Amino acid sequence: GGGELNNAFFFFFFVDELLINIEPAAIGRGVRVFGDTPLAVRLSLMQTRQLGEGVLQLRYKVIKPAAGEIAL
Repeated sequence: GGGELNNAFFFFFFVDELLINIEPAAIGRGVRVFGDTPLAVRLSLMQTRQLGEGVLQLRYKVIKPAAGEIAL
């Protein structure tokens, strides 16, 4: 599904930036963003924006490992 595809894009370093919107609600169930496969990605916060009443957007740069460096 979508989570496994997202995971593959990160695994092969096809993603440069990640935008996350934080909504003022807690949801206990749903589709996982990155599926069930373990994934570790280094991120650097580039920007935060308030989009509306209690909604926050975080913009991250994906830190790709240098040549020869082992990814997390």
